[in-house]
Amino acid sequence: MKKIILLLGNTSSGKSFLGKNLEMKYGLPYLSFGDIKRDEINRGSTLGLRLQSDIDNNLPINPNDGLLLINQNLTLIKKLVILLSGYPISEMEYSQISLLYSVILGVYFRADEAIIRKRFFTRGVCPTCNFPGLMKSTCPVHNSNMIRREDVTEEELGKRIRLFNNRIYPFIDLIIKKSLFPVKTYDSGSFSLEDVFSDINQYLNELKTVKK
Repeated sequence: MKKIILLLGNTSSGKSFLGKNLEMKYGLPYLSFGDIKRDEINRGSTLGLRLQSDIDNNLPINPNDGLLLINQNLTLIKKLVILLSGYPISEMEYSQISLLYSVILGVYFRADEAIIRKRFFTRGVCPTCNFPGLMKSTCPVHNSNMIRREDVTEEELGKRIRLFNNRIYPFIDLIIKKSLFPVKTYDSGSFSLEDVFSDINQYLNELKTVKK
């Protein structure tokens, strides 16, 4: 059974930045639910049309459609341990995905709203590979200048903050209270890639030791 490490946090807290960098530097595959959702919608598939309908009607993504989207992408990844952000964000979604995959660890990036707001409006992306970064930075893969993301608007920020406050944070709290899986918490403004990778690697090694 494939093992999932969830990257948890508010918008612009560093999930994609960490995931993409860990994938590039250490070979840990990273999957963003938001990215694959947008790709599916842009493809115009039947599933993409249903996802877009939920968004247009201000509804949560149907759990069955969310699982279908995740599953069809996770099955393409051959490695055993995968980084995943944006899904699951409810106990029902967690129960569903746990039947197919083993969620072994959560990495939670804690950030206050002032930091979130500042980062959100300076977000950029590589025009070639969508690598995340700040507007004045360059892509570490293509060395090209980051361009402004299309979804950087006050309305979009409000939606994402409400989603975090109403669904994601309560789910994180539930994970901790019910001990669904271990969660490591980092300050979004001061974590280092090396420290997070070291902690993840240590946990994976401990997991192997326990199983022996």
